[in-house]
Amino acid sequence: MTKEQFFADLLLRSAVERQLEVLGEALVRLRHDDLETADRIPNLHKMIGMRNVIAHEYGDIDYETVWAVVTKYIGPLIADLDHPAGRGWPAVVARSPNSWLAAG
Repeated sequence: MTKEQFFADLLLRSAVERQLEVLGEALVRLRHDDLETADRIPNLHKMIGMRNVIAHEYGDIDYETVWAVVTKYIGPLIADLDHPAGRGWPAVVARSPNSWLAAG
């Protein structure tokens, strides 16, 4: 998917927004339930902050930022969660997000 395709597709942008919101909420819960594991996630506070913007400031979503997050940060996060044993992750974190943001 290209940046132009992403920007042109309202349904896709809406779906990505929703998935980032769900991810952010899951990270809030992880931080509450298992701070040690949450502390191992790079940029956790930024992902939670993005969730808050999406959830509470719909009119102010910066799609350049959303695109950057999806293309730069989500892939490594998914890779970490897909291979928890090699990174010392507890088994409960092994459940990775679906491939909704797989680069392609």
